[in-house]
Amino acid sequence: MCHCNKHGDYEVQEINLPFGIGEFVQACPECRKEKEQEEERIQESHRQEGINNRLAISGIPKRYLDSTLANYKANNQGQKYALRVANSFLNELKTGSDSSLILYGLPGTGKTHLGCALAKEFLINSEGRLPKIKYASAYRATAEIKSCFSRDSQKTEWDVIREYQNYDLVILDEVGIQFDSNAEKMIFFQIINGRYEDMKPTILISNLTMAELIEFIGDRCFDRLSGGGGAVIPFEWDSYRQERKEAKQCEKKKQLRVVSGE
Repeated sequence: MCHCNKHGDYEVQEINLPFGIGEFVQACPECRKEKEQEEERIQESHRQEGINNRLAISGIPKRYLDSTLANYKANNQGQKYALRVANSFLNELKTGSDSSLILYGLPGTGKTHLGCALAKEFLINSEGRLPKIKYASAYRATAEIKSCFSRDSQKTEWDVIREYQNYDLVILDEVGIQFDSNAEKMIFFQIINGRYEDMKPTILISNLTMAELIEFIGDRCFDRLSGGGGAVIPFEWDSYRQERKEAKQCEKKKQLRVVSGE
């Protein structure tokens, strides 16, 4: 029997080591448990700090930092299908899959919400090393590379392309805003192709139709993203933003009726 000034008397515990060797542990079991819990708390605190830092530099817009798969509205069959595919894609990401995802269709239908939610949950639910994620519009990504053409640039075109290749997951949004030249299209293809060759997953988001998207990014880019188990999700329902706008207008009309005494 031993005594702990904090927890009182306790029995000495014997633990079994390899080869049948026994060893007596003199330390207080409650003190050991508290120490382990404190170490776990510190590790979790460091992990959460790392997650916050990764999110802060990810480029995900502030509007979508609270987006999750749980708060994605899945009311119709199309939305439910999109959510099922997104959950399946997330599970594949966790296993190291290099499959990519294309979200295309009408504006305001939740594509960016779903894409950012996937990136966040991939980061938060990862085991071991925290993955590096990147969100950028297609225009922003190509502009970053074009800025390297300046004599004053500290980076080369290939430096930025390699940076995009090194991210564990990249979201390219607003694909369909017209590029100024074929050179920009080629830069965009280099990002997609580089990630494809390095077996890195990419999420592409566009307001274009399927035919318009294929014409815009080219057959080669589309094949890179949709091939090898990649998924394509059409967003063909009414805009959330339009629904909210109409709901606000209806509520305003109701208030006016009350004020006027109708």
